[in-house]
Amino acid sequence: MKPPTDWLEQEYTPALGARDFDQIRHLAHGTFGLDLKPGKEELVAARLRRLLRKDGFRSFQDYYRHVLADRSGVALAAMIDALATNHTAFLREPDHFTFLREKVLPSLATRDTLEIWCAACSTGEEVWTLAMILNEACPQRRISIAASDISNKALNAA
Repeated sequence: MKPPTDWLEQEYTPALGARDFDQIRHLAHGTFGLDLKPGKEELVAARLRRLLRKDGFRSFQDYYRHVLADRSGVALAAMIDALATNHTAFLREPDHFTFLREKVLPSLATRDTLEIWCAACSTGEEVWTLAMILNEACPQRRISIAASDISNKALNAA
């Protein structure tokens, strides 16, 4: 029995060479500050292969050239969304929130307003946790929280 014509396309998994990895990691770091250290090659390859397959690229080099040539920024944003790790949860890292309550907030007791930036907020669970803890600990204060992430996909979910 002959396999379907798209079988080879589905099974084809291009290898991520050292040059490809270096180019992708430098682009990610230079444009978004995403630090992909050596040792992350398999993670990068696995996350980007979906984009290669979806858009029909036969190599990581072809894909990289496409990202650079795309003046709209859509391909770069898709690459960053694929590479960003959006790990978040309510009350994630409880020790951090204990530290905030016990050490940080007492030193800010004289402030009427608290302005906080939550970088790498992912889909927002930690931001909401922060808001709840601050509201509970400082009910009379005006609290402003700004949150950001490099992943448009995560921000849209948030």
